Amino acid sequence: LALAAYIPAAKDGFAGRFIKLANDIDFADKQFKPLFIGTMLLEGTLDGDGHTVKNIAYTAVNSYEAAVGAIDGTGLLRNFRAQGQISTAVANTGAITSKVYGRLENCENLVDLTATKGAGHSGFGYFYHGARADKVVNRATITGANGQLAGISHNVSDMGCTFTDCANYGTIKSTSTATSCNNFGGLVANLANACALELTDCYNRGKISSETTKSGTSGLAGITAYYSAGSTLRNCVNYGLVHSDKNVFPAGITGTYKGTPTEAKPVLLTNCHNYGDIEALGNQGVGIMGCAAAWVTIDSCSNRGDITGGW
Repeated sequence: LALAAYIPAAKDGFAGRFIKLANDIDFADKQFKPLFIGTMLLEGTLDGDGHTVKNIAYTAVNSYEAAVGAIDGTGLLRNFRAQGQISTAVANTGAITSKVYGRLENCENLVDLTATKGAGHSGFGYFYHGARADKVVNRATITGANGQLAGISHNVSDMGCTFTDCANYGTIKSTSTATSCNNFGGLVANLANACALELTDCYNRGKISSETTKSGTSGLAGITAYYSAGSTLRNCVNYGLVHSDKNVFPAGITGTYKGTPTEAKPVLLTNCHNYGDIEALGNQGVGIMGCAAAWVTIDSCSNRGDITGGW
């Protein structure tokens, strides 16, 4: 609490310095406050050193809040684990981080996130130009009342973002039946500005579930709801159930495209495999890619899951 009070008062992002946890921190029966929210970003290094911040209980007040908050382009969050519960009625809320311009390394989310309003909720929030996630894992349940739900990032908004050796084990689900309730992914949900995406050695073991009662036109997939021109997915695997009541393009790996691939910016899926069942109730479903555009190469990929549904 002292650190959470100090950061906005001193306007200190710890540029060129580091914070290191020496022990687990338990917030049972204690008030929790996020660290880098509002105009503040982590500009230095926060090293959890393998310890856990436990029993977080927090209700988001504004958009772009999370337990740690925003990571600057010079910032690094590593070896960090958090557990607890965050509830929100505003858009764009994260569990551990809310905005990532810099790097996440060896981080694990066990903070269940429950949203009753707004779109855009995930374990680690919005990713911006050049953001990197290495060995980042979500094990919590992400529940939303609208679209853009994911285990790692609900919105990748600019070029150069990479996800390496990342995984989702948590359930990604919505309580809404609205048409707009779409864009669900085990790792990534939405791609703003049709930006390219790079995922390597990533996998999903969580259930991805949409219960909308009207047909939507967006993606729903074990790895990423969307791909776009210049995207590359290598060695990505889905083991989780992908369930859709009405959404178009439910798939094991990726749903559909945002930004048409070109000869100069082709799309590559290589050595990607689906073992999870696809329940495409009221629409079509597929093992690898829900909708393939021109200049897409699918190489050495396979489906072993059962696919049921249809119109």
